[in-house]
Amino acid sequence: MHRETPDDLIVLVPGFLGFESIFNVHYFGKLVAERLELALKNEHGIATEVHVARTLPAARLDRRRERLVGSLRARLRGRRRTPRIHLVGHSTGGLDAYALATGLYPSDAPDEPAIRDCIRTVVTLGAPMCGTSIVRARAVREARGPWFALRMLASFPAEARHAVLTDPLTRAIVLDLAPRPWHALRYAYELATDDALLDDLDPDASAWVCPPHRDGLAIAHYVTLAAGSWCPPSSIERPNGHGTLYESFIGLVQDGQRHLSRVRRAARWPAIASRIESGDVIASAEGRSKLDGVSDAASDGVVDSALQVVRIEDLRGVVIADHLDVVGHYRDGGAPRAQGHTALLQSEVGFLHSGSGFGHVEHHELWRSIADVIANRLRPRPMRGVRETLRRSIRSGLESVMR
Repeated sequence: MHRETPDDLIVLVPGFLGFESIFNVHYFGKLVAERLELALKNEHGIATEVHVARTLPAARLDRRRERLVGSLRARLRGRRRTPRIHLVGHSTGGLDAYALATGLYPSDAPDEPAIRDCIRTVVTLGAPMCGTSIVRARAVREARGPWFALRMLASFPAEARHAVLTDPLTRAIVLDLAPRPWHALRYAYELATDDALLDDLDPDASAWVCPPHRDGLAIAHYVTLAAGSWCPPSSIERPNGHGTLYESFIGLVQDGQRHLSRVRRAARWPAIASRIESGDVIASAEGRSKLDGVSDAASDGVVDSALQVVRIEDLRGVVIADHLDVVGHYRDGGAPRAQGHTALLQSEVGFLHSGSGFGHVEHHELWRSIADVIANRLRPRPMRGVRETLRRSIRSGLESVMR
């Protein structure tokens, strides 16, 4: 039996170490889907479904793309009408989405071309489109192999390790191990046995490939950089010790940059710098106040900002935020906790809080902008468009009368 479904399907694609949800924490904060759906419905008259794709934590790019194809295949099954697909990928998820939509390194899956033809929009957020220097850091290279995440943690300073171990996310994982042991073990096994993605993200190994964009496909890159990534550690906030953890990641990025030709970053930086100089950024007042002296060494704590763009013309926006801010894990993110409810608040996750000042206002502006990218390329189907135009005209007329 077929079911009536919206014409547009939005799929959020997680990045490195990604998951749909693990324990009480969702990779994409719960406000993300809500804000995206409301912006498209209220401002553009487009009905959508928003889902999160399944992915592999650290497998190589071709395996991650195959998993994305499988996730989309499951979403398309049983539909009366084939929807238009919009992919929004964070971190390496943006690279996965880009590779699938453009036909970069196609797989042998017989239905992949048909699925690719349904994709109309690819939005990337803080994505290592040209790799990231962090994989070239000495500590990262030495930690490669089984149980990479634990070996990486051991390389951090004691204060940073303490920040991880006392983080509410860690507490939530421990509390949820008992009722969901197989879920936890499967994720841990996938992470422990395959870290080949780090090879694919080496800037010197990854080519800056830009396949021709087919007609009807829109690509939009949002570049993220954290206010403080080019500043001395003393300028970074340290609430609950999380600034120390952020400093550790910045140190890894900077160490990796020493082993990378500056040309790799400088080639894309002028377009980003121009946006910053003109003030055309999504940022809080606090974030803007820290932009003096920003250079092509800037990053979001994980990915070099200058390596997040393939074609300059596809640069859509610059966001002053750290790597996890944009997917809802900023300091005041999430909704208030109901009395007696034990679920973890997004705001309690302290990983990588950087003092960027990114908050509710900036998060809303960012996801409304992403909704505009989707809506500008795809208008509602004809009859729905007529109804929406009439509704808007009536509302506009009433508002003018009221004024």
